[in-house]
Amino acid sequence: MSVGIFKNRVTEKDIRSWLDDNGFFGRSAEISDLELHAIKRPGWKQVFRFTANARPKAESQLVGDEESMNREPERILQYGIVVDDQRKRTEAEKTQIYAFESIDKRDELLEDLSSDMLTCSAGQNGDLSILLVVVVTFVILAVVLGSVAGN
Repeated sequence: MSVGIFKNRVTEKDIRSWLDDNGFFGRSAEISDLELHAIKRPGWKQVFRFTANARPKAESQLVGDEESMNREPERILQYGIVVDDQRKRTEAEKTQIYAFESIDKRDELLEDLSSDMLTCSAGQNGDLSILLVVVVTFVILAVVLGSVAGN
């Protein structure tokens, strides 16, 4: 079982929103290589890496230059990181996203962010996959038990 098979639609949605808020068209962005990079026990904090190929919102489009609006801007490749901490209450605290035009800069920050975490390489099998399944199961169980206890 590969870590890459776990699709995280919530994380992808967060990336698209971040792109929209930071000068790109997030809805039309091509997001690839969205994979779990590291996880900190017991699993509340997770680090994902991704690649996004997104069109920038040109400034001339924002002010309504008709010629620029008819031209589609070139896509820009962004190498990104998502840090998600399930213990945080608000979305702003819970999810942090970083993006770089250089894969080396992304990988440098990835190394710093995941220094005290369990990490895996792209496509690596093993313990991290099992831990992710256990964490997801634990979170679902905690939510269900929390809602039952609240009633």
